[in-house]
Amino acid sequence: MPGVRRGQSTAADIARVATKELRERLRDRWFVLAIAVMALLGVAAALSGAAAADTRARINAAAQAGDYARWLAQPVRDAHSASHFGTSAFFVPSRLSSLDPGVVPYVGASLFLEAHKQNEPVFAEAPDGGAVQRLGRISLATVIQVWLPLIVIATAAGAFAAEREAGTLALLLSIGVSPARLMAGKALAAVAVVLAVAGPGVAVGAGLLGRVGGAWPADLLERSALLAAASGLYLVFWVAITLAVSLRAPNVRLAMAALLTVWCLSVVVTPRVAADLARVAHPLPSRAELYRLEIERRIQTPGSYEKLRQQILVDYGAKTPADLPIDINVIYAQRAEARINQRIDERTAELWAIYHGERRDYQRASVLSPAVALDLASMAAAGSDDVHHRDFLKQAEDYRRQMMAVLGEAERRKPGAKRTRGDAELWRRLPPFEYQVPGVWRVETAAGQALTALAAWCVAGLVAAFVALRAVVAR
Repeated sequence: MPGVRRGQSTAADIARVATKELRERLRDRWFVLAIAVMALLGVAAALSGAAAADTRARINAAAQAGDYARWLAQPVRDAHSASHFGTSAFFVPSRLSSLDPGVVPYVGASLFLEAHKQNEPVFAEAPDGGAVQRLGRISLATVIQVWLPLIVIATAAGAFAAEREAGTLALLLSIGVSPARLMAGKALAAVAVVLAVAGPGVAVGAGLLGRVGGAWPADLLERSALLAAASGLYLVFWVAITLAVSLRAPNVRLAMAALLTVWCLSVVVTPRVAADLARVAHPLPSRAELYRLEIERRIQTPGSYEKLRQQILVDYGAKTPADLPIDINVIYAQRAEARINQRIDERTAELWAIYHGERRDYQRASVLSPAVALDLASMAAAGSDDVHHRDFLKQAEDYRRQMMAVLGEAERRKPGAKRTRGDAELWRRLPPFEYQVPGVWRVETAAGQALTALAAWCVAGLVAAFVALRAVVAR
């Protein structure tokens, strides 16, 4: 290669190789067209994701404000009736979900909160959108995870295979061209093309974060760094493995076929199969089963009411309900609610154990596919994975119990006294619900493990590339 010889500046040599590679690629009008289309796809994905996230956040925030206004506007009534009148909690996810919506469109956005029970989240977005809308849903994360590897393959599959096929690779090495600089320059060219494709979409997506609705996570910088690091490691892996295959393949067609097979298995097949196997291994109870458990939970065993009343008298050292400082019905209701909360916690722990097992099995597939690891890291950084949704459900349940505590305090009365009737002053003691996005490292996400897996894949790709390079030099 003219101008690339030992003894010259390393940076200059790498730049010359990269420039030569880019010049050759840009001569292909179909390649340029593909790059332009992919760049436009990235921008469209960023705009679409921002619009969807903004609509979702503004609708849920408006619904939350309207529901709280409904709570405050309820008429004068006793606190127990108000507990059944209830209120709702709406999921307003992080603004970063505009980059990767994750599971947000597929899980319930609202939870009705009332006494004595924990309701299911409802109003998921995806079922209302129809099959065509779900098929056409695309995000910036999808472009990076699925389509950017194809750009790397199209750019670098022939980096060495084409030289070998034309008979120029041996000539370059024989005249003293540094193999390491040659590979670095070709890798730099591939990275430059990828940045040209992804850069506009990433810039648009990042620029729109300040305009979309949603919550600002307190650890925005940490989440952004996690997203950038995971995407960077993923990109380096694909550049390295593409160059490794190009170094080994006798011609461009075989290199392209091998790399497309790797892409199909790691990006398309493995994530889908891993998710399906995880669901089969950890089946969720059906809606009918959940209803059956709910009925069983609410059925009281014979004599439990009287038994609990007698226990209250013993605990207070009273002979009759009239000797109690508080009406026995109030104490009974508080203890019954505590027992219900305990059962809710038990059922929730059982259900969440199933989700945890499903996610753990899917996470194990990251040793087979870097796309799985990037998927987990991306959703964790965006606050759009199942862990963040379960955190929303926990915050909603804590809010329900706060509501019961406020109303229960208002119910305290002397034995035989009439029920206290609440008014707007009592309703205002319950503040409006507001979902707080937790720290990405403070909840049980797969971020750390996913980042470790991506680093391992990156190292493996680099090792494969350097081993292939040494094999070529040794010939």
